[in-house]
Amino acid sequence: MLLSSVIIILREVLEAALLFSILLAFSKQFDINFKWFGLSTLLGFLCALFYALNLAEISNLFEGVGQEVSNALMQYVIYFLLVLYMYNYVRLKSVRQIQIHSTYVLILLISLILFFAIIREGSEVILYVISATHQKEHIFPVIIGVFIGSGIGISIGFISYFILISLSSKWAKTTGLTLLTLISAGMISQAC
Repeated sequence: MLLSSVIIILREVLEAALLFSILLAFSKQFDINFKWFGLSTLLGFLCALFYALNLAEISNLFEGVGQEVSNALMQYVIYFLLVLYMYNYVRLKSVRQIQIHSTYVLILLISLILFFAIIREGSEVILYVISATHQKEHIFPVIIGVFIGSGIGISIGFISYFILISLSSKWAKTTGLTLLTLISAGMISQAC
C-alpha cells in the first residue's frame, strides 16, 4: 500500500510541480511578482476540495460520465491557456519590451493555468486519500506515501525551477517552451 501511494501521489504532484516550476521560472525572467501564486494556489486547493467532495454528484452528470467530461474539460482549458501563454511569452520575448498590460495578461494566464491544474491534480490526490483511508489499516501507509510522493514531486519541481533560472536566457526559453509543449501535448492527448 505504501509503494502504490507513493507512485499515485508522485504521478499527480509531478505534473503540477513541473508546470509550476516552468511558469515560475518564466515569471522570474519578466520580473513578475509572485503575489499571484499564493492566491491562485489557495483558490485552486479550495476548489479542488469542493470538487472532490462533490464528485458523486458530478459523476452522475452526462448520463454517468460527468467526472470524465469535467476532467477532459479542465485539460482542454489548461491546454488552451498554455498555448495562449506560450504565444504571449514568445511574442513578448521577441518584442523585448514589456508593456504593463502584457504583464497582466501573463499573470492572468499563469494564475488560471495553476488554478485549473491544482483543481485537477489536487482533487485526485484528495479523492485517493479519502478513499484509501476508509480502512483503518491503510491510514498510516497512505499518509506516509502521500508525504513521500509529494516530497519527491515537489523536490523535482524545485530542482527544475533552479535549473531553469540558472540557464542562459536562450536555453531557459528553449527548454521551458519544450517542456510546456510536452506537458500540453500530454494533457490534450489525455483529454481526447
